[in-house]
Amino acid sequence: MQNKNVLIFGVTGQDGSYLAYLLIKSGYKIFGISKNKNTKNLKKLNIEKKVILIKFDYIDYFKIPLLIKKINCSLIFFLAGEISVKKSESTSYQYIISNTKVCVHILEYMRISKKKIKFLNASSEEIFGGSKTYRKLNENSTYFPRSFYALSKIISLEVIKSYRKQFGLWACNVIFYNNKSSFRVKGFVIKKITDFVKNIKNKRTDKKLQIGNTDIIREWGSAPEYSNATINIINYRVPNDFIIVTERDYKLRKI
Repeated sequence: MQNKNVLIFGVTGQDGSYLAYLLIKSGYKIFGISKNKNTKNLKKLNIEKKVILIKFDYIDYFKIPLLIKKINCSLIFFLAGEISVKKSESTSYQYIISNTKVCVHILEYMRISKKKIKFLNASSEEIFGGSKTYRKLNENSTYFPRSFYALSKIISLEVIKSYRKQFGLWACNVIFYNNKSSFRVKGFVIKKITDFVKNIKNKRTDKKLQIGNTDIIREWGSAPEYSNATINIINYRVPNDFIIVTERDYKLRKI
């Protein structure tokens, strides 16, 4: 019988919540790692009681192999770590460690235990410098990091590539372009816009919305669709690296 245990790092975030929802529908048992027990997103999807939530301090990296062994999972998704490009400029070391060290401990457990585990790491379009020319990019394009967040994602991506090539592990990277949903945390522009609209509707503000450069061009993908693509990728027999992208971009002004 196939092992249906799944471990998701960052299960309470936007992508982790949707991923858990889709996997539960397919009969998987979800163990979710979170720095806090804010289950708001899981509640909205009506899966709060179906996810075994584990509060974990990422400082305790050495405990990760013990955690994986105890759960006895067949699939591992790393969707956690630090995510703010802006904040990474003031906490560069923290970003590099949080987005890399967990991956190393997962890979080392897979290498030493020789268990049949598939591991998927979430990377970001920021590794290419937030380039507008994504149609000319592919998974092997030259990196152009403009932040320590991007640098941390490049390091983890290359570590996973190396383990896959050297030790034959089933480990892959998924390079996400911008994807949004109502679960996005405050501070991201789409969330800022929708929250402002709600405040206008509820007559809680008479101010104007303050936005920066409205001529920036970005992808605005759907998080549920990206999560579905992620599941398709981890079901492949042979691991590789992939970009998930809509190939449609819009100016923020149009949004």
